[in-house]
Amino acid sequence: MTSKLVVICLLLTFAASLVHARGNIALGNASSADLIFHEIYERYSFPLLKRNDDVKVTAQGRERIKAIRVSDLNGNGKSYIIEGGIGSQSVTIRLESNRGEGYKFLVEVYAR
Repeated sequence: MTSKLVVICLLLTFAASLVHARGNIALGNASSADLIFHEIYERYSFPLLKRNDDVKVTAQGRERIKAIRVSDLNGNGKSYIIEGGIGSQSVTIRLESNRGEGYKFLVEVYAR
């Protein structure tokens, strides 16, 4: 019974974190890696349109991506990893607004 209660509490906490911060991504461990990409992407609102960008970051040489951080600075956007990611040499991140809104994201990628 106790284990079921713990599992339910963990699932509810996880679901709440997804709803609260759906535009943010925090994957990997950046403490032992170098910052290879740091950029702010901003798109202004336009009536009835969704705004989006695909951001592709490629590590140089034999480096592999160790951490990805995407921060939704306005709090109303969505971000997804659509290709690559941790352990690969590149990552493509889609930044997206809600219909009729803009967005502002800080994208950081770390590699070693």
